[in-house]
Amino acid sequence: MWHEYLAWIGSIMLLVHAGVHFNAWLPWLAILMLLITVGSGLVGKFLLKRANESLKERKLQNGQYLV
Repeated sequence: MWHEYLAWIGSIMLLVHAGVHFNAWLPWLAILMLLITVGSGLVGKFLLKRANESLKERKLQNGQYLV
């Protein structure tokens, strides 16, 4: 959970610090990389949740009890 909180805080800090100007390339590139990183983190979190649910279902179908 700390990893997620720190990632969101870092993202907000980047947005505030970047001070996006229309003719500045570096802040726009930083925000693009931020969006890619946040998006991949959310996709990874979703896939991990689905994998855990699938594993639990598979164990229940095989007659194994969850501990």
